[in-house]
Amino acid sequence: MLKLGIVTTVTKMKTLPLKRTSFSKPQLAVFIIVFSLIGYLIFKSFALNPNLPGDLNNDNTVNVQDMSILLSNYNTSSTTADINTDGTVNVLDLSILLSHYGSSYTPSGSTDLALNKPTTSDSIQNSSYLSAYSVDGNDSTRWASDTAGRPDWLQVDLGSSSSFGEVDINWEAAYGTDYDIQISNDASAWTNVLSGLNASKAGLIKHTFSTVTARYLRVFVNTSAASDSSIYSLNVFGTGGSQPPPPPPPLTGLYFSSNSVWNTLIGSGSVPATLDPNSSSWASLLSTSIGAVNVNQGDYTPTLFTADASTPRYFYKQGDGWITESVPIPTGFKVSPGDGWGTVVDSSTSRIYGFTGQPTITSSTTASGASGYAAIPYSMNGPGTWDDNTGPWGGGASGINYLAGAITPDDVKAGAINHALSMALPKNLNRSEGYAGAPACSGSYVYPASSSDGQGGCTTIPMGTHFQLDPTISDATFQSWGADAGDLMIMHALQKYGVYVRDSTNANSGLISIYAANNILSPGGSTWNYPAGWSNGMPKTLASHFRVLSAPSGVYDSVSTYGQPHK
Repeated sequence: MLKLGIVTTVTKMKTLPLKRTSFSKPQLAVFIIVFSLIGYLIFKSFALNPNLPGDLNNDNTVNVQDMSILLSNYNTSSTTADINTDGTVNVLDLSILLSHYGSSYTPSGSTDLALNKPTTSDSIQNSSYLSAYSVDGNDSTRWASDTAGRPDWLQVDLGSSSSFGEVDINWEAAYGTDYDIQISNDASAWTNVLSGLNASKAGLIKHTFSTVTARYLRVFVNTSAASDSSIYSLNVFGTGGSQPPPPPPPLTGLYFSSNSVWNTLIGSGSVPATLDPNSSSWASLLSTSIGAVNVNQGDYTPTLFTADASTPRYFYKQGDGWITESVPIPTGFKVSPGDGWGTVVDSSTSRIYGFTGQPTITSSTTASGASGYAAIPYSMNGPGTWDDNTGPWGGGASGINYLAGAITPDDVKAGAINHALSMALPKNLNRSEGYAGAPACSGSYVYPASSSDGQGGCTTIPMGTHFQLDPTISDATFQSWGADAGDLMIMHALQKYGVYVRDSTNANSGLISIYAANNILSPGGSTWNYPAGWSNGMPKTLASHFRVLSAPSGVYDSVSTYGQPHK
C-alpha cells in the first residue's frame, strides 16, 4: 500500500500544470542548507544508536534481540523502539531495522581488547560457567560465580599496557546492583575507574569514561540481584594490548615456542655455543662422581595426558591457599610415583598444566592439591619455565615444566629427538640456595631454572646448567662404548641441543637421570615403543665427555602472565 500511494501521488503530480519558477542565488543557497539539515536530522533519527540504525539495545549489532524489542512495543508510542522518532512504533521502524539486520558496529579506532584474553575470577559456579566464557565472543555462554556470598570479581589480562575509555558488560539476571570497574598494572594494586554502579536490569550496560591506561581490568561486584553474579560478555574498547595466543603446535614432541631454549640448536638464537668459564671443573666433577646414566620412564618422571574443550574443568585450590581456575583434569588422570609428576596438554587453551601430587576431586567443580605446588598453567607458545619467585612453586625443583626436555612418544615415532633434553643430578652436585638446611649460595641457579633444591657447596653445579656432549665424537665411538640405536638417538640430541639440569636425584647416588614421559601410566603408553635398551641405562662413559656452555638468556612464565594462580 505504501508503494501504491507513492505511485498515485506521482501520477497526480503529472496532471498538474507546471509553472517555471526562478530563484536567486541567495534563495538557492538557503534551500540547499535547509534541506541538507533536514536530511541529516532524519538520518540521525534512524537509530537509538546513531552509529547503527536498528540497534535498539546498544550492543553494536542488529539482531534477533532488537527485533524482539521492536515487536513487543509495536503500535505503541514507546521511545525504546521508535527508530525514526515519529511518535509510533510501526512498519516504518520495522523496515529500518530489517534493512540493517545482521549489521554490526565497532567503535571507531578501537578494538575489543578483552576478546579471548586470559581471565580470572574469585569463583565459578561450576565448569559450565567459566570466567573465560565472558570474553569468548559468544553471547550464549557466560561466567557465573558461586553462591557463597559477595563480593565477586571477574578479571581480564589485556596482555600489555592498553589505553581504553569504554567497558561494556552484558549482565545475566544476576546483575550487579553495586559494582566497581577497576584497573591495575600488576593485578595486585587496584584503582577504581567507576564505583557504586547499579546495572538495574539484565542486558548490556555501556560504561564510558576518560581514557585510562592499564594492563588488567576487573569488575568487582559488591552486591548483585541474585545469589550469584553472572556476565555474558565483558568488552573493553581501546587501543594496545596483545593479540590472543596463536593456536597450539601439533603434538609432535616439540612443546613450547620455537625460539625457546628447548627447541633451539646450540649456537643459534639465544643459546650460545661458548664454554662457561667453569666448564672444565664442572665437567670433571660430573666425570668423577657419576656411575650410571639412566633414562627415567616410570617413577620420578611426568605422565602425559591431553585435554580439549570437552574435558572436565575444576576450581583448583592447594593446601597453602593458591588457586588456579578452570584446570582441566581428564578422567583417569594419574601422576607418577615418587615426586608425583603429571602433565595435561590442553589444546583448547594452548597451555600445559604441571601437577605435583595427585589432585583430589572434591566436587563436580572443585579439586584440591597439596601445599607448595599449584597446577601451573604454562603457555604452549611460551618458554616452558616458570618463575618460582612470583608465586607458587612451578615444576619440581627448578620451575621448569615437566615436559620441557622430556623425551616423548612422538620423538620415538620420528626416530629423532629434535629438542634439548632435561636431566637430574645428585643433590650433592647441585648448588644449594639454602634448601633443607644446606648453605645459601649465590648463583644457585641459571636460566632456564628459577630455583634449586641442591644440597651441594657453593662451587658445585647451578640448577639449570646447560651441558653438551662433545659434538666431535662419532657414532662409531659411541658404538664402541656399547651404544645401540636408542642410545644414539639420545646422544645425537645431546650433541646438537644439549641437556639442562632441572632436578636432583638422591645425594651421593652417582646417578644421572634423563627424563622421558611416563610410558606406564600415561594413556596409550604401552604402545609408545620406547627402545628396550633404555631400561638398562646408557653407557656411563658419556658422563666423562660433557662440557658446559654459557647460560642462555630468556624469559619466564609467571603469575603476571595469566593473572593466575592467585589467592
